[in-house]
Amino acid sequence: MEVKRKTSANVIVQHEDGNVENIPLSPKNRLLFEHNLWGLLREGNEILKMDTDPLLTIIPRESGGGFTLKIEDAQPLQIGTSLRSEFVEQLFEVYDNDGKEGKNPDALINFRDEVLDNRVRPEVVKYLGSMPPFSTLVDNDMLKIVEDGWLFYGDLLLTWQQKFQRPQSQSTKVAGGIVEESVRDKAFNMRFNRNMERKTIQIDNRDYLLTQNEMEFLTRAVWATEVPAQ
Repeated sequence: MEVKRKTSANVIVQHEDGNVENIPLSPKNRLLFEHNLWGLLREGNEILKMDTDPLLTIIPRESGGGFTLKIEDAQPLQIGTSLRSEFVEQLFEVYDNDGKEGKNPDALINFRDEVLDNRVRPEVVKYLGSMPPFSTLVDNDMLKIVEDGWLFYGDLLLTWQQKFQRPQSQSTKVAGGIVEESVRDKAFNMRFNRNMERKTIQIDNRDYLLTQNEMEFLTRAVWATEVPAQ
């Protein structure tokens, strides 16, 4: 592949078969063409290490479309398709603002902290999924616990960040090895009372007081059980 011309918004490339393609310079494509981060397309076998303080490591996952973000010895953050576009934007922010003192990892660190702050606890949602009415849906393959959250009816994804999305909107189109990110599509824009009375559940003889995020996740999940399969 040979770059023929580049503007502030697009890059024109010619592939080995002679075909010419006009590729928009999205944040991900700018990382590829301007910063040579082609490792973002090599699933599983390419580790991108950013020599920053703290040290960051980014691994494109073999499951397709996701990444693993490691920051020093902290627990790795698994980034699924629902967070991919936002993650790429923050990664671009790090490289685009690369100054004389080197890359500043703050954008990715803040991204990691915000994701973890807004997520629900895995042991809590696993327990909730084993209880009615969710267990009935699981038994009938109408609810699946997937990487990014709870998938209702194969079409409605409730993410760990309490957002509804259509999983189809997170797909990528590969053209000549270049990935074009589709526009993220929120399935439903809903508002809930953030001052809901918090409930306590017991898991393995241990009491868990549900956080506000977990209460919202549970409320949205109950709502989703009333939505007819599409």
